[in-house]
Amino acid sequence: MIIQTIVAPPQAWTGIEAFARTFQPVQLLNFVPSLPLASTFLVMMVCVYFYAAEPKRIWALLGVAFTTVYAVMASSNYAIQLLVVRASLAAGETEGLGLLSHANSHSVFWALATSYGYMSLAMLCAAWVFGADRIGRWIRWLFVAVGVTAPLQFVGVLFELGVAAGALPGLVWSLATPAACLLLAVVFRRADAVRA
Repeated sequence: MIIQTIVAPPQAWTGIEAFARTFQPVQLLNFVPSLPLASTFLVMMVCVYFYAAEPKRIWALLGVAFTTVYAVMASSNYAIQLLVVRASLAAGETEGLGLLSHANSHSVFWALATSYGYMSLAMLCAAWVFGADRIGRWIRWLFVAVGVTAPLQFVGVLFELGVAAGALPGLVWSLATPAACLLLAVVFRRADAVRA
């Protein structure tokens, strides 16, 4: 996302015609890895469900439920940007496109961007599966750190608070989610070794 911002800095929205004139496909670059993120995150949460001890499975199941909402919303959102918006701009078809474009802060894109709030709620729920050992406690608190940003994400979009409202959740997500996923890989590897 940083590289994309440097190469193609976002412009103020002045309408779809102006956006179409200055559009560069690199503006959609960060959506490419985001598209498979939704399905891989869902697979990870299903793995958390099967890893969870029976009394804690309800937390994992809630995590899977919120992840499913996230996955559907995020996949749809990024597919619209990569398949519909990009192709329409390339073909010079702009009618009605402003309602879909990520560059318009009042577009469907930003409503669907609340999907990350659902991802955060999923992590908050699944956090309670972990905690028996040191790595488990780290996973729990990393998941909680992301999870508690969910209200700010929803409020930020609802009240159009802009980039400022998304900065803190984005920073927490960018640091805590990859760290938690790496630790989860260690936990799953150990659990697999014990079963073997």
